[in-house]
Amino acid sequence: PTPGTLEVTSAAPASNIIVSGGIGGPDYTRIFDPDANANHGRGNMFFTPDAGSDWTMTSLTIRKNTAQTFSNGSLKLWVFEGTRQDWSSGDGDSDGTLFDETPITNIPVDGETFTVNGSIAGDSFVTLNLSSPVTLSKNGNYGFMLKYDQGGDSNTNFQMYQYNYGSGANPDADGYQTQVTFTSNISTGSPLTYYVLGFTSCPNPSIADISGPTGQSDCVVDIYDLAALSGTWLDCGFEPLDFCGLVNTVKQVFLF
Repeated sequence: PTPGTLEVTSAAPASNIIVSGGIGGPDYTRIFDPDANANHGRGNMFFTPDAGSDWTMTSLTIRKNTAQTFSNGSLKLWVFEGTRQDWSSGDGDSDGTLFDETPITNIPVDGETFTVNGSIAGDSFVTLNLSSPVTLSKNGNYGFMLKYDQGGDSNTNFQMYQYNYGSGANPDADGYQTQVTFTSNISTGSPLTYYVLGFTSCPNPSIADISGPTGQSDCVVDIYDLAALSGTWLDCGFEPLDFCGLVNTVKQVFLF
């Protein structure tokens, strides 16, 4: 994929999927131009799994609903770290920011813009390829938000699939859909159909990689791991503690 571009395909992503949700959703929602509807932004929360290391995100794919033709419209993408409760504490975007009044400070993708041109068929998959890959922590709570600007286009919205809560969607597994109005940040129980794409930052982790500059494993076995091991050298978790002394005595006999 070419970084910084919007790509349309007829098939869903089949590889390099970090996490996905709302698959098979039969319903739809719209991202509106803010001038057309006060409730305009759409996104979704997601949780990054534990693959032994952090993740590198390269793209986001959503599923198009009805066919539409665009002329110099644009989609703008944010990816942020936080819970849906963090998101919902916001006061909308009338002041020009999505995260005012929230505790959200880590925003790996901060409003990257993708031009939308030409015809996009219904049931196709729209992939936003980031201009630069970003790091997502393992076991992390994240979300993405999309906003649409019609530019000189007559389309006031961009339609895409969601999985309606009443149709059997499980937002606790797929993540809650997020929305933004001029005055509030919202989360709902109907997740979008989405795929967060990328790869694990450390495809071959070592069991000896137990620390790093930040205190977390960093895919390198070095002085940070030695320091972490040294800090717990001869620690013992047996009960009763007297048994620890016996074990160390036995070790010394066999080692020396």
